[in-house]
Amino acid sequence: MKLAQMLLVLPRILDRQTGREMNNTQWSNLVEAFAAMGGEELFLGGAEPLAFPGLPLLIRRGQKLKIPRVTVYLSGAFLEAQVVRQLTASGVHLLVGLSAMNPAEHDALHGAGAHARAMAALDIFRSAGLQERLGILTTVTRRTMSDLPALANLAREQGLSRLLWSTVPDGGWPSAGLAAMRLSAEERAELRAVAAALEAESTRTQVAPLDGSVENPALGPSRLLRVNPWGELTWGLDGLGQPLGNLKWAGLAELIARGTEIA
Repeated sequence: MKLAQMLLVLPRILDRQTGREMNNTQWSNLVEAFAAMGGEELFLGGAEPLAFPGLPLLIRRGQKLKIPRVTVYLSGAFLEAQVVRQLTASGVHLLVGLSAMNPAEHDALHGAGAHARAMAALDIFRSAGLQERLGILTTVTRRTMSDLPALANLAREQGLSRLLWSTVPDGGWPSAGLAAMRLSAEERAELRAVAAALEAESTRTQVAPLDGSVENPALGPSRLLRVNPWGELTWGLDGLGQPLGNLKWAGLAELIARGTEIA
């Protein structure tokens, strides 16, 4: 059993009143378990991981455990000069969320002003010379499918290391608006064909899914494990998008063994 990728959906703040969210020690222990299982890439994401106080701790922990790639997903918010210097010096890989070339379409998914912040973030990190560890993460919906070639071209023109894409999954997202933007089976097949052609054309920039089956974990084994702020496993284990258990009370290997085999 090989767990290649893990995405931690970090909360904006710790809910110390209810204690429902994982605390820093629990997140750190999870990173350690992932490293022990031969994890290849640790994604630190969420609405905005820079708003999570424990982010620097998790970055250092992943690097100390020699996880080959520690990657932070960014929306473009909270990028004060000091934060940019810290991220630049840390050696982490960075993904900036950019779901559409059109500002209105991107902002419809991510909030007013999000497109401008994302473009500014790409410029900031490119100016710092981080192209080799800088990429774009795009969420493909029915309204943004046609943008994938343009986003790939933007990544290539800017010398970015990769463009990763995902789709709105079949489970785990509570928003009715997002659910309405899920791709049909036919649209998914079309998207995979387009993405494969873009990857074949690329000589420098990787164009690939965030995970091969993230749009529908029921299609087969998933390389990506997604952990929500309550410590529950979601994508990659249950085709209906339902958690199989809580990492606060059971080990990572035990919970994986209960679900779909990890490729």
